[in-house]
Amino acid sequence: MTSQLIFCDNYYAFLGGLLHPRHAKIVQLWHANGAIKRFGWGDPTTSQRSKEDQRRFQRVYDQFDDYVVASDAMGNVFQDSYRVPRSRMQLMGYPRSDRFFFC
Repeated sequence: MTSQLIFCDNYYAFLGGLLHPRHAKIVQLWHANGAIKRFGWGDPTTSQRSKEDQRRFQRVYDQFDDYVVASDAMGNVFQDSYRVPRSRMQLMGYPRSDRFFFC
């Protein structure tokens, strides 16, 4: 809890109960170039879960200060799937495929 920067690769339920340290920034690094599955609020099963489960999910999504994503399109997916502001999206590209577009 003394870290100034915390990176997560995915959804971590324990973040929902964490008191966000003021001195720390929590960042989600997306582990892929795109998304072939639906997740967060985009997952059709989410609406079938209990209201308490849904609140817990959103508490986790809200803990992230930034989401590092590959592209503008993925930023849109995250914004919609996690119901978070667009300003939290950090578009960084994806080195394995960027070379095909920026050569």
